[in-house]
Amino acid sequence: MIPSYYQPMTESSPSRQPKIPLIASIVVVIALAGTLGYTYLQSSSTIATENNTITSLKSSLVAANGTIGTLNSKIGALDSNIASLSSTISNDMSTISADQSKISQLQSQIQTLNTQATQNQATISSLQTEQKQLQAQVQTLSAEVASDQTKLSSLQAELSSLQAQVSMLQAVALNGIFVATPCSYALVGLYANYGTAAASSASVTFTLYAGPKYSGQILCSTSVSLGTVEGRSLGVMTQQTCSSTSSVQAQSFNWQFTHS
Repeated sequence: MIPSYYQPMTESSPSRQPKIPLIASIVVVIALAGTLGYTYLQSSSTIATENNTITSLKSSLVAANGTIGTLNSKIGALDSNIASLSSTISNDMSTISADQSKISQLQSQIQTLNTQATQNQATISSLQTEQKQLQAQVQTLSAEVASDQTKLSSLQAELSSLQAQVSMLQAVALNGIFVATPCSYALVGLYANYGTAAASSASVTFTLYAGPKYSGQILCSTSVSLGTVEGRSLGVMTQQTCSSTSSVQAQSFNWQFTHS
């Protein structure tokens, strides 16, 4: 349909239309066409850019899908590890529960032992006090024992001496008191048997010396028979002479009893 302003004027028109509105319309159409063309070109460029962006995004999406697959594999492995760790944790929790039960039992035992230890400490303290008292008594008794041992040793010595004397008195115990003249070597004196037993075939042997204290030259030696000397008896030895050819004066002499 052709617009009315494009239709040719007929001769019957009351007046003739000018040509300026037609030109203006053409200019408007041209301008609109240019604008549309420019807009189309801009839209084509934008569409190409968007297509490139879409292609890039598709590539990124493919890469992201690959990454997601890798992450899913890792997540699967982690899930497996988590399951294993959960099982281990469950076992450990059971072990911990059992250990806690044992700890509770041990704590109860410790408390019991602490109570017993407190009681034992009181007993020990009492025993230590008794021990100190007993140690003091032991020290006192030890001192008394030491004193008694000293007395006992003295008494044992006295007893040994008395036993020796008794033994000597029960056996033959000959002794004598004699004098000798330095020049003539004459001997005289008394003898006795302190024992209770008789001394058979008793005799006494004299030895005279030229020096003091039984030293120097032996001037002479003689034995005098006394016969049987009864126990608890006293005898007199009459003067006896020790024969010698020496004229040296005797300064000391001794004697020795014998019997059977």
